[in-house]
Amino acid sequence: MPNAHTFEAYRLLREKLGDEATAALLQYIQEVTQTHVATKEDIYKLREETKEELYKLRDELKGDIATVRAEMYQIRDELKGDIATVRAEVYQIRDELKGDIAAVRAEMYQIRDELKRDIAQIREEMRSELFRVKAILYVVIALVILSNPKVIDTLGRIVDFLK
Repeated sequence: MPNAHTFEAYRLLREKLGDEATAALLQYIQEVTQTHVATKEDIYKLREETKEELYKLRDELKGDIATVRAEMYQIRDELKGDIATVRAEVYQIRDELKGDIAAVRAEMYQIRDELKRDIAQIREEMRSELFRVKAILYVVIALVILSNPKVIDTLGRIVDFLK
């Protein structure tokens, strides 16, 4: 339904372009608008098509989510298995280390006992050697004293005195 603006536009175009050019232009505009203008039916149809596409996408997404969820559960189960395997290996290594530590500890005690025996033996040898050195020292001192003529003279006087 034409309004006042439409009539005014038609009048101005006819003055500038002439009757034929204005009629051709208006016919072209009418054809373009008829082919490119959406009707309510077009909009309802598009809405229904869009709904269907959205439902399809939703269903596809649900399927994809279910697939991803199943893959996650599978990965989780695989990881649980891997964790159990690693845990078993750690326990095995721990037990081996405990055995190794016990063996090292036993060796340490054995070495300690051997060192104690060696130290005791060295002490005994040092005492014996010290006693021998003292005895030799006493003999040397005695020889030095007795080799001195004054000492021999003094010892003779002491012996004479004691008689």
